[in-house]
Amino acid sequence: MRAFKIFSITLAVVLVAAVAGLFGFAQMYGGKALPRTDVAGENMSGKTLAEIEQEVSSLASARTLDLSIAGKQVSVPLSEAGISVDATATAQEALAPSSTIWSRALGLLSSREIPAKFTVDEAAFASFVESLNAQTPSPTKEPQVIWAEDAFTTEEGATGTAVDVDQLTALAEEAAKSLTGDASAELTIVDREPAVSNDQALAAAGAANALVDVTIEVGDGIESYTAGREDAAKWIQFDAQNALAPTYNDAAIKAWVESIAEQTNEAPVPGIQNVDASGNVLINAREGKHGWKANNVDAIATGVIEAVKAGAEYSETFDYDKVEPGYEQREIAPGAENLPYPAAPGEKWIDINLTTAQMTCYEGTEIVRGPIPVVPGKPTTPTVDGHFNVYLQYESQTMRGLNDDGSRYVEPDVPWVSYFFESYSIHAAPWQRTFGWTGPGGSHGCVNTPTEDAKWIYYWAELGTSVMSHY
Repeated sequence: MRAFKIFSITLAVVLVAAVAGLFGFAQMYGGKALPRTDVAGENMSGKTLAEIEQEVSSLASARTLDLSIAGKQVSVPLSEAGISVDATATAQEALAPSSTIWSRALGLLSSREIPAKFTVDEAAFASFVESLNAQTPSPTKEPQVIWAEDAFTTEEGATGTAVDVDQLTALAEEAAKSLTGDASAELTIVDREPAVSNDQALAAAGAANALVDVTIEVGDGIESYTAGREDAAKWIQFDAQNALAPTYNDAAIKAWVESIAEQTNEAPVPGIQNVDASGNVLINAREGKHGWKANNVDAIATGVIEAVKAGAEYSETFDYDKVEPGYEQREIAPGAENLPYPAAPGEKWIDINLTTAQMTCYEGTEIVRGPIPVVPGKPTTPTVDGHFNVYLQYESQTMRGLNDDGSRYVEPDVPWVSYFFESYSIHAAPWQRTFGWTGPGGSHGCVNTPTEDAKWIYYWAELGTSVMSHY
């Protein structure tokens, strides 16, 4: 009896020590995979969540399906088959037994094989299968509905060969679960009939032809844009899962409306501002031009979609928001603030002094030609004053207008014309005997210039060149 008691006490002490040792050992695996934990075919014992995630991601990225199709070798990354491995979910499952001291202690007594968690993009996998089918000896040909000239017609399908989808699916799923080891196979080639019959394709083409006769018109209030049969044909989609049944594609219709709106929109034209050293705007060297952007595109697209589906006519006009232009700013040249026009360094500009009847061409603050004697408009038709920009040029032009008495004048072949505001221009005046004066006998408002000077300005001044006309 005494011996049994001693044995029982000794056994209890041993068991306590063993349990204590087990729990002590288990304590070491807090936040780590337990011993004998295989994840996706790889030993992950003692690794943290982040380490397992990284390892699984690395294995998934390197995983390929190595296939043989009628003697041709094809190696495809798992991701290109539409299969995505979820490294985070996989790692979390691997560490689930390590969540508490009790689960760790119990987990030490067993082993674990954790398959990788994955998802399959069915559309991407189907596309992958078709890419393999195309490499078989005589691929199955599905009938097609195509647009030819002014109507839908068909291209007939035919029975052919394809890979064994069940075999391929099983191989891909196993390769995703275990990211190590062999993932190769010689795919079985099977005969496959088209999913859609030729008669069904013909029926789909006939139904689609009834959908392209639409009466749809949109516009900007000036021009109208009508959807033709070819436009409407691009709106038709065919459901391969439903005998190629044709329906309108809302996205394609909206894209057509958006393309018309884009044609009618006018983008703003940025302007240029000359500023002083403190950033104060001194002058708009070139005025920006506002743009216009259609603001009811979605509403019109919805109207078109509803109309074509109802077989109804539709006509609507875009509404527009004004889009303000932006401005580029550039600092003026030193000393330019003392000139009639505060120019940026190197900027071309023309100074017309209506008091002295002289014109001077500058680049920044440097005179590059002039002063040039000119003849501006006479008192009854004076030259405009202010800041303008050269906007149109002709080597030669016949000019027409009215004299003070209301009679018409015609001056053929006026050379070297540079317009800067409405009908006001700088041009050669070979009929003038002298230059550098103002008063009666002057021009109809243009700046009459010696021929060689007008020619030089024509070639020197770009469109947009500033013209400062002043007294």
